[in-house]
Amino acid sequence: MARKTGIISYSKGSGKTTTCAYLAAALSTLHQKVVCVDVNGGLQKYLGSGQDSLDSGGIRWKYRRWLGEQDSLSDDADFVLVDMPSFPFVGQEKLMMELDAVLIPVEAEYYGCDELHLTLQKISEFDHLVLDGLILTKVTQESHSAVRVEEHLKEYFSYLVLNTKISRSYYLSQSRFSLNDLNGNGWHSGFADYLKLANELLEHEC
Repeated sequence: MARKTGIISYSKGSGKTTTCAYLAAALSTLHQKVVCVDVNGGLQKYLGSGQDSLDSGGIRWKYRRWLGEQDSLSDDADFVLVDMPSFPFVGQEKLMMELDAVLIPVEAEYYGCDELHLTLQKISEFDHLVLDGLILTKVTQESHSAVRVEEHLKEYFSYLVLNTKISRSYYLSQSRFSLNDLNGNGWHSGFADYLKLANELLEHEC
């Protein structure tokens, strides 16, 4: 039975869409069958024009658009990852009800936590949802702001902050590098971080 996980944050630029795409790729290399559901069209750029699936260099996952309130997340997969918009939308309540869990990316900058309370407030409206964790994204080594954001999160949400951090990466920031490029360019450091995240999440599942 698929675990349906929403990647959600009301903070723009937190790395939701990148997390959805690269976490799917990482999970697939760990022999998980993954479907990515795109609510507002942002995920398509990571596949390349016109593609509805990825099959390259051992990385395989299926892409599909969310069709609205009449749609269902009953996909044949181990994981269904949903790239949730950073704003309210028609059908949001029904989609949230279909999810099993959520994962919240938090940008490692001073403003990264600005909308976190709104995100958590929305999640709290759905008693059935499991919060898989908070993940620090766009982390710059030796950045004072990154350290302070991590300290702040651990002070208030210590048991929810995941150990894996996603480093700021040139390749992750360039959407023109589709996931197909991982085959030709090798597994860059940004993707390596998502492999660590995938392993951490699977360990939590055990």
